[in-house]
Amino acid sequence: MAGDEREAGLPGIRVYVNALRYAFLQQWRQMFVLSGIVSPMIGALGPAAVIGYIAGRSDSVTAISYVFVGASLSIMWNNGIFRTGWSLAEEQSAGTLDLMMTTRTPVALIMLGKALAIMAFAAVAGIVTFFVVLGISSQVPPVDNAALFLASGIVALIAVVVSSFFFAPFSFLAGVRGGFFNAIMPFGAVVSGFLYPIDLLPGSLEAVARLMPTAWAMQAVVDSLDGSASDLAVVIDLAVALALSAVLLTVSFLLFIKVERRVRLSGSLGTV
Repeated sequence: MAGDEREAGLPGIRVYVNALRYAFLQQWRQMFVLSGIVSPMIGALGPAAVIGYIAGRSDSVTAISYVFVGASLSIMWNNGIFRTGWSLAEEQSAGTLDLMMTTRTPVALIMLGKALAIMAFAAVAGIVTFFVVLGISSQVPPVDNAALFLASGIVALIAVVVSSFFFAPFSFLAGVRGGFFNAIMPFGAVVSGFLYPIDLLPGSLEAVARLMPTAWAMQAVVDSLDGSASDLAVVIDLAVALALSAVLLTVSFLLFIKVERRVRLSGSLGTV
């Protein structure tokens, strides 16, 4: 009986996985143009050169650790939050939001697939940043625990994706206009924990930063590199980062449900 129930549930799961994959591929093909590839790379060169110059004049292992990993993640977050943040509004403008809502697949799942494609492109800028910083600074941080570093890097990527994805329904519901993300990206750079420890922030900003999964994940990355904390402390930071990511992802899905309800109640797929 239990086996039959599991088999009955598999087709539904497979449908959702396929929807996620097809949404990823559709967004990937749409972005796979010369400007879509080159533009993030060029945009990453300036900040990467400055960060690499600063890192090259630092003797602090912790500072170098933050710069090498945090700079790439920060560039990815900036690119991801901008493109993902406007993604739902762009679907509305293109007239494809109504088509999504007529399918049995949740809009949130389709948009998550698109967000993953956007972050995959943002990773190109992150990789460019890493090598520019490496070339200019001529320094590489030591790795105290390779296994924990790998785990921390994966969790940090998850945190970046989830944090960016949240802004798709949020910006749509808030009706944000041009310039919003230009203002939010510097603030995010401060509280995300990518480039320096959040305990250096003023109390109010530190409180906000501790609600960000990226800050906990980045702390785990640094501690796994410089060995300044125990393995247990790193695992705890990773657990908190994953828990906050799960909460933020849940909130994002709930906001998408609110988006669908608002659109249906308005009776229009124009301005809601």
